Parts: sequence; structure tokens; C-alpha cells
Amino acid sequence: MQVQVDIEFEQLVKIVKTLPTGKLRQLKAEIEKETTKERSKTGLKSLLLKGSVATKKQLENIENNRKSINGGQVILVDTSILIDYYRKTNKDNSA
Repeated sequence: MQVQVDIEFEQLVKIVKTLPTGKLRQLKAEIEKETTKERSKTGLKSLLLKGSVATKKQLENIENNRKSINGGQVILVDTSILIDYYRKTNKDNSA
């Protein structure tokens, strides 16, 4: 059998204040358990909604970089050219 009673908030507070310490702790634990469940469900969603958002220009840069990487458009430098340049500049400086 169930009975539904409409109680104003102030009346509810008075009733809760009359609870013995053990029952008050039990009630508090139950309320915290319910709010923790609600927070865990919305936690990821709210985190994602509050997160930073890329601009159109940033998205274009990401897409262009992805295309370059996927297309194998990597610039390779011939190290012998760098070595020759280094040797030449060091000869000029030591003279």
C-alpha cells in the first residue's frame, strides 16, 4: 500500500531535523548516492560541452595536415647538402 502526501519544503525540513542521528546519516548517504549517479551520467556530456572548440581555420589546418601526412608529402632534406654548408661556413669563420 502506498500513500502520497504533499508536504511543503519547510515542513520537510522540520521533519528531517527531528530524525535521530543514525537515520539522518542514512538519509544523507542516500541523497548523496542519488546525486552521484546523476553527476556521473552527465559528467562526460558536460565536460565535452564545456570544452574548447576549434575555429574553422584550425579545422582547415588540421585537415590539410592530415591530407599531407596521408598523401606522403613529407619534405626530405639531403644531409650531404647541410654538411657541405656547415663545413663551408666553418672554413670561412676560421680564416
